[in-house]
Amino acid sequence: MLVLVVLRLVVAAAYTSPVRLRVSPRPIMMATVGDPMPVDETFPHLRKVHSSPEIYLIKDFLSEDECNALKAEALNRGLSQSPVKYGGWTQDVGEALRLLSVGPAVWIALLPELNAHGKSTIEIAVEVMGTWVAATLSFGVLLLGWAKWRETQLQALRTSTSVRLDASVSCAHKYEMRARQLLTLPSSETFEGVDIIRYERGQALKPHFDANREARLEDAERGGQVLATAIVYLNDVRSGGRTRFGRLGLDVQPQRGECLLFFPADKNGAFDERTEHEGMEADEEKWLARIWVHENAVSTRGVTATPARLAGA
Repeated sequence: MLVLVVLRLVVAAAYTSPVRLRVSPRPIMMATVGDPMPVDETFPHLRKVHSSPEIYLIKDFLSEDECNALKAEALNRGLSQSPVKYGGWTQDVGEALRLLSVGPAVWIALLPELNAHGKSTIEIAVEVMGTWVAATLSFGVLLLGWAKWRETQLQALRTSTSVRLDASVSCAHKYEMRARQLLTLPSSETFEGVDIIRYERGQALKPHFDANREARLEDAERGGQVLATAIVYLNDVRSGGRTRFGRLGLDVQPQRGECLLFFPADKNGAFDERTEHEGMEADEEKWLARIWVHENAVSTRGVTATPARLAGA
C-alpha cells in the first residue's frame, strides 16, 4: 500500500509537463479487445482495408484546396519539433519501485537495528518504518529522474515538426466536422484538435502506439484513452513515407486528401497492440493532418501539438 502511495506522489510530480509519446513496449499478454467505436458505413468512398483490427481508407476526404489551406495555415503559425512523451512510464516506474521497496529499501530500513541498544520494540519498529519510507521515496525520485532522461532519448525516434490548429481555423473546423460525421459523434469535444505534421526528406517516426496501457492514470487530464486516429495526407508522396502497420503486414502510401482511420483501443478503452505503426523514412516531403479521438472530453483542445505515444522499453 505504501508503494502505491509513493507512486502516486511520483505521478503527481510528473504532471508538470504537458506533453506525451511512447515506443513499442516489452511483449506482454494482450488483453481481450472488443469492438471499436462505430463508423458510418455509408460515408462516401469508405473502404475497409483490414479487419480485426478494423482499418479504413477514405478517398477524397479533403479536397486539394482544403489540404493546401491546412498546410498554409501551419506554415503561417510556424512548426516546431514534434513532441515526445514516454508512455507507460508509470507502469515501468511502479514495477521498479516495488522491486526496490522489497529489496534494497528493506535492507536500508533494517539499519536502525544495528544501533538498537536500549530501545523498545516499538521505537525500533517506528525507526525501521520511517527509514523504509524515506528510502522508498528517495528511490522514487531517482526513478522519476530516470524516466525524464529516458523521454529525452525517445525524442530521437521522432524527427518531424508539427503545430496544433484549433476549430477556430476554418480549414481545421471542416476537417473536424467531417471526422464527426464519419465517426457518428454529436460533437468534437473528445477531439484533441488538428495536428499538422511535416516530415522532410529522411525524417521518420519509429514503431509506436497511439493508445496507452496506462491512459487512465497518465492521460486523465487530456481525455483518457485514444479510441480512434484519423490521418489525412495533405500531399502525394511518390516514394517512401508510407504508414506501416508492421504486425499486420499493411502499408499505406500517402495520397493527397485520403484519410486513414484506425482504432488504437476498443470502444471501452482496451489497448490494442495490433495497431502498432510507424512513419517510414520519407524520400520527399510529407504532410499530414491528424486527429486523436479520446474516450472523454478533452480540456486541452487547441493548446499545443499533441505528442506521439512512445513506450520506453
